[in-house]
Amino acid sequence: MSYIASALNLPMIGRPPVEVSTEIMEFFGRILDIDLSTESWEFSPFAEGQFDSCLGGRGFNVQFLYTHLSPDVDPLDAENILVFSCGLLTGTTAPISSRLHVNARSPLTGLLGSSNVGGRFGTALRHRGIQSLIIHGRAKSPVYFLIDGEHIEIRSAKSIWALDTRATRQQLQQSRPGEKLKIIAIGPGSVNSCLFGCIMTDGDHAAGRTGLGTVMGAKNLKAIAVYGDRKHWRANPKESVSITGRRP
Repeated sequence: MSYIASALNLPMIGRPPVEVSTEIMEFFGRILDIDLSTESWEFSPFAEGQFDSCLGGRGFNVQFLYTHLSPDVDPLDAENILVFSCGLLTGTTAPISSRLHVNARSPLTGLLGSSNVGGRFGTALRHRGIQSLIIHGRAKSPVYFLIDGEHIEIRSAKSIWALDTRATRQQLQQSRPGEKLKIIAIGPGSVNSCLFGCIMTDGDHAAGRTGLGTVMGAKNLKAIAVYGDRKHWRANPKESVSITGRRP
């Protein structure tokens, strides 16, 4: 932890809170909160000092669920909350820093569900200024959504609902010729309420623990795709090289 804190010029946990610069808050990115029941969304900044206590990733997810999720919610209810968060160094040149952490109440255990996945989806989120993605509610019918920085599109997934994850990815990519989509998707197991359904990305990367793909299925959410080549966020390249020893 001391490595991350010193690398990002953050206060160590346990020390008195200090003022965090605008540059550091921009480094963290924003929260994208999507309500599938109302097909609405909003971006919001992280609270000042929040990363001092949770360091993003799993830490933020667990803190958010502890604060906002009722202990009486069934894992497959619309009220369950699904949270995706990048690690603090996801999207930088730091080695093995591509991870995206996923949490919700688990349909497999009824307790905290927790998994993480590599591939390029987490990096794609971070490069569009999104550190955490929070999904509430349940769509009225199967949907997927597309993200490009400020722009969100929610579209029908009826035609791809029964497909496996590879076929889903192919269909979505064909629907956006010329775009390089980064996609997470669920397959027939998650759609049909298998208690240990996975979330897949890049063909063979899996968030495979505790049935969080099944939570996606219960929300009628088939896939999430990030598109667009421009980077809305980028770590300071000079500092990145000095911290990681690698050039962008």
